Amino acid sequence: MLGAGHTEAIALLFTNPNGSLCTMPCLFGVRPDDMTMDQALQILMTHPLTNNMRLQKIIGEGGTEIGFGLWSSSAVVWVKNSLPYTGDSRQIHDIVLLTTYGGLPAPTTKPQLANVLQTAELGNLILHFGNPDRVNFSGGGIDTPSDTTNIHIFYLSKHIGFVNTMSNGTYAMSPLISPDNAFSALDVFRSTESLETCKYWFGFISAAEYLNRASRAATGC
Repeated sequence: MLGAGHTEAIALLFTNPNGSLCTMPCLFGVRPDDMTMDQALQILMTHPLTNNMRLQKIIGEGGTEIGFGLWSSSAVVWVKNSLPYTGDSRQIHDIVLLTTYGGLPAPTTKPQLANVLQTAELGNLILHFGNPDRVNFSGGGIDTPSDTTNIHIFYLSKHIGFVNTMSNGTYAMSPLISPDNAFSALDVFRSTESLETCKYWFGFISAAEYLNRASRAATGC
């Protein structure tokens, strides 16, 4: 359901623990390339939306800590530093990621955060941020759709990308790019260099119509 209150809820993802807006790119006040993992953990453990989550460290090759995850019953926040960089090995150089979750027992997700996850449908994201700079697809993919096809939308100037699960049309293998496509993940990334080939945003249409329009469009965005 679209509305101003829903976009205000989405804005909570980009706040500091004191409620002020954090400088993009950020997630709950955590900024890649601007702080260490210890600083990020301290921020997340004091943020009112994440301060009850369970900590799990991410260990890479050789036993080196490369990040951590904070778990709740319906969401996980990941802070990863998996790429090799010189200098401070604990500096966040990779991504900060929020994903939905439903698995092993974990602390109950804070009601405000649970509301944000439910609110961050594709239509509300477009209403809040405008048309995305580029679009990609995963799961079955837009050309071989399945009931797990996802749409990825990217806002390059903000260094953020969202993943939403496409809803099915009349037939199970006919997914739709729809305002009610449910939130699946949010990626705050440090660089746009690793993003896949650019695809256009054509609005809320079926997968078949998207392919039809994409075939007639010029290469690139």
